[in-house]
Amino acid sequence: MDYEGNIDKPPTLLGWRVDGETFGAIIEPLFSICEKKFKAKYVVALDHQQQVSELIQRAFKESRCIVTWSQHDLYVMKSVISASESKQLASVYRNALGTARPWYRNEYGVTADVASLSHFCDLFALKVPERFGTGIVGTTLGLIRSQLNEGRSYGELTPKARLGWVKVVRHNEYDLIFMEKILTKITAA
Repeated sequence: MDYEGNIDKPPTLLGWRVDGETFGAIIEPLFSICEKKFKAKYVVALDHQQQVSELIQRAFKESRCIVTWSQHDLYVMKSVISASESKQLASVYRNALGTARPWYRNEYGVTADVASLSHFCDLFALKVPERFGTGIVGTTLGLIRSQLNEGRSYGELTPKARLGWVKVVRHNEYDLIFMEKILTKITAA
């Protein structure tokens, strides 16, 4: 799973993959009018706490792991769930860096200076189209948020803002797909 948002605010979007299928939840209520829109139809507005709880329960019941690329996502999840759910989360949570860093050290003989997902994508020749790559999420969400705060409907957003929403959703999807591919290759090795 992976969150998208602005550094100084709670997350806007939560994406996750199960059995090769991508799902998305708009968890910032202001953005709820963006649900099920053009080229982002699988993204729906859901309650953050409820969605995280459901993901934990599903992982627990189906003996699955919840995997994120960093501890940050774990802290965000813990901020919205109860203490008992945090204990369940601890039993199913895995930080992908706990797999990626030792693999890198074993493969290259040194500790990775950069442990970002994009760095590992480069190692495995996984190319995100530039329009969905790094550096688009924060400014794009800021643009959309400013227009939503003006009271605009989805149709009243500028074309740039509507296209921006699709870019944020696709960015999240690429993060999830490529994290899955990288971990599959590393664990197969």
